[in-house]
Amino acid sequence: MIQTVSLAPGITLRCIRQSRFKHSCLSLQFVTALEESSAALNALLPTVLLRGCQKAPNIRPVTACLDDNYGSSVSTLVRRVGDIQTTGLYCSFLEDRFAQEGDRVLEEAVSFLLELVLRPVTRDGVFLPEYVEGEKNNLIATIESEMNDKRSYAAAQLRRKMCQGDSFALSRLGTVQQVRAITPAGLHAKYRQLLSTAPVDVFYVGSAQPQSGPFAPQNPAADSTRGYGCGPGQAVHGVRNGHRNRQFLASSHADPVRAVRRCQPHQQALCAGAGEAIPLLRHRSRVLRHQGHPHGQCRCGNPEPGQDP
Repeated sequence: MIQTVSLAPGITLRCIRQSRFKHSCLSLQFVTALEESSAALNALLPTVLLRGCQKAPNIRPVTACLDDNYGSSVSTLVRRVGDIQTTGLYCSFLEDRFAQEGDRVLEEAVSFLLELVLRPVTRDGVFLPEYVEGEKNNLIATIESEMNDKRSYAAAQLRRKMCQGDSFALSRLGTVQQVRAITPAGLHAKYRQLLSTAPVDVFYVGSAQPQSGPFAPQNPAADSTRGYGCGPGQAVHGVRNGHRNRQFLASSHADPVRAVRRCQPHQQALCAGAGEAIPLLRHRSRVLRHQGHPHGQCRCGNPEPGQDP
């Protein structure tokens, strides 16, 4: 069962309490519309954030901090669900009850994840050019290597041809030309935009209480930097359209292309409410894995980090 907690305006925690695992997982994702002008920026952003923060300014201290916290791991997340793109970070760490007495692995993991997201390394008010250029090269190599996986490449080409001119045809990673055009200043501007306006979806699977410790809800009035202090009819689509999103997901299993096109007039509302839709997909994939898939490993559930659905 998914428990939902509003941590702050525009920031929602969805939690599955489960005590049978030795490790917990936590993801933090910005939810936005999949657009040609921003797909590459959103795909590049988490890799640059992972390169370092003010507490750990390069990859070596980042690795040391994770090793000190019982070998925790952090990876990037870039996903697409229909016309929705999510970008963020995923963290896996040891359950507190298996650590030494007094050690708080969960709190350390949440704290470090927030360090990476909220306090990145910058120079003159933008991301470090060497970090951006290095990750641009990595992303270009990833895009160019897509055709090595013939099955995924064929599916992507089919989607591009069938949905040409529609955002559903876009790649979650953008194109090589779009990646090459990214500048440190442009990427940092996109980062600031996501921080101030994009709905944030936090998803946790573990044994901790969803309303205690690092997940304690904040005073809504304390978060004045995000663009959610609007009047009625603005920035509340995620709550108002939650039922519509679930109907969209149910129908998309039968005919995904038709379902996405039928939802096109409500794209903006779906974008704001995608925080409710995405965890439902995750929950469905976990249920399938737990129940046992008729062909062994489930291939119809949630993708691994960095993979298309």
